[in-house]
Amino acid sequence: QLFPYNPTKREQDYVDRIVERIGTVTQLGRKRMYGCIFVTHRTEDVAPQIVQLANIHMPFRSSGGENKYIIKYIGKSYINDINGLETGFCIMKTNVNTATHNEINAKIQIPFVGFADDLTSDAVTTNEDN
Repeated sequence: QLFPYNPTKREQDYVDRIVERIGTVTQLGRKRMYGCIFVTHRTEDVAPQIVQLANIHMPFRSSGGENKYIIKYIGKSYINDINGLETGFCIMKTNVNTATHNEINAKIQIPFVGFADDLTSDAVTTNEDN
């Protein structure tokens, strides 16, 4: 696990170094007009300092395990909307709010790339099936 829940002192030093380097890359990228994309299925597995670096959050439907994340970064009023999204949809929220950039909240559809059979529950396989 990259970011342990209860790190030892040695592990915390490691986490702090990783967070610092990711922060540096993110800040330098903004100056040069490029960005970083952080993707996870479980936001609780990512150090809060990393999640806070993001200017755009795009949560997909959740079974409720991500409610703390939704409340903190999207807003409590969005919990039911996000947990009820159809497959392929997400809520996009930007945290940029300056005189030249307004905050954006939008429901968007992410196009599916793959075989149509992959969308059916019968096509879901596990590592044991392979």
